[in-house]
Amino acid sequence: MYEYQYLMAGSLSLLVSLHILVKRPKTPALKFLFLFGIFVSLWEVSAFLCTIAPDFFTAITFHIMLFFTSQFSFPIYLLTVLNVREKRNTRFTFFVLIPAMIMLILFPEYLKGIDIYPSEFGWSYRVIGDTPLFYVYGFCLMIYVVGIFVVLLDLRKKTKQPLLKRKYTILLLIYTLFQTAGTFSTNMLIAYGLLTPNLSCLLYTSDAADELDGVDLGGRRII
Repeated sequence: MYEYQYLMAGSLSLLVSLHILVKRPKTPALKFLFLFGIFVSLWEVSAFLCTIAPDFFTAITFHIMLFFTSQFSFPIYLLTVLNVREKRNTRFTFFVLIPAMIMLILFPEYLKGIDIYPSEFGWSYRVIGDTPLFYVYGFCLMIYVVGIFVVLLDLRKKTKQPLLKRKYTILLLIYTLFQTAGTFSTNMLIAYGLLTPNLSCLLYTSDAADELDGVDLGGRRII
């Protein structure tokens, strides 16, 4: 039953985005927050769909959705927090999105370095790529992970109002504990085989479980 947490979280994220849409967001921060909620909702739904994937290739499709929505939610969240205090111009937004554009170009290369395989806990994934482009992709992602932390920290430091300072402190703690130390770090440990993927996908066919073979996202079969 634990897999339904993803569906519940995705539904809540979607409701938040719909609430923002109903309010007709006028500021860039709210518009980016709406988009961030959509990406997070798709991320959570993709994680849920992974748990009911009946075969290899369905699992691969859902994992591609999972990787794309989860990783590209970071630049959207960075743009959200960057626009909290002041409206940024188009040129600044374009500059912030440069690493995301590089990630988008390198996304197929990134997928070639990921292997989807059935474990005793169900579908999981691991890193098998070691090309320079694969690590360039990871470096671009880390720019956003660190950038969000720095911006939230800066917002907290520069705010004079006690109530806002308290809110920024909560956001910073939540991001640090759950997003960086929790979600991001846990996924990295699973990807490199340093953590048992017991929160990964649960269902797979009996034939796949018996063969215990995997298919990487570049289309090659690993036996």
